[in-house]
Amino acid sequence: PVVAYASLTRPMTALEQAEIGGDANGFGLLPAARGGSTVRRTPDGRILMRNSFGYGPGDTSNSAMLARARANHIESIKKRWPKLQDFEMGLEIEHTWGGVLGVTRNSGHVFGQIEKGIWGSIGCNGANVARGTMSGALIADMIVGNTSDLLSDQQSVPRPKWMPPDPFRKMVARQRMKKMEKASAER
Repeated sequence: PVVAYASLTRPMTALEQAEIGGDANGFGLLPAARGGSTVRRTPDGRILMRNSFGYGPGDTSNSAMLARARANHIESIKKRWPKLQDFEMGLEIEHTWGGVLGVTRNSGHVFGQIEKGIWGSIGCNGANVARGTMSGALIADMIVGNTSDLLSDQQSVPRPKWMPPDPFRKMVARQRMKKMEKASAER
């Protein structure tokens, strides 16, 4: 399992909010490349930054990994908003955490009827909220016999490819994550 790390700042002052732009409803920016930054301005005036990754459920609370992720997030915020440089007296990170993502080798997933009376959407590959919500609605459509272009598109997504067992899976996953980090200039 891949672990994605995120950090959340304290609520910003009115001056800080004016500096980063947007409106009181917040905004969200998604990366163009794997490993890039997901940036959100939350409705309560915080910045959420996600752009650091690890491997394995043990990494979710590993203090060294959390510290590295936090440092990456601070640097990413500083690059985007240079006037928010003073993190000792200014915009502070209040929370940093890691969460496990289910990813597949080919971005495929299991979707539809798994066996009689059992339906599912498994392997959303980091887009759990959007893809999971959409998949749930489409599975409900399938169950009642509705069809749509979106359902056809979803059904055309390939099934997950076979993954090797550990320790090979772990070695390959960590190697890919290192390449992903080096390739991403979006941080």
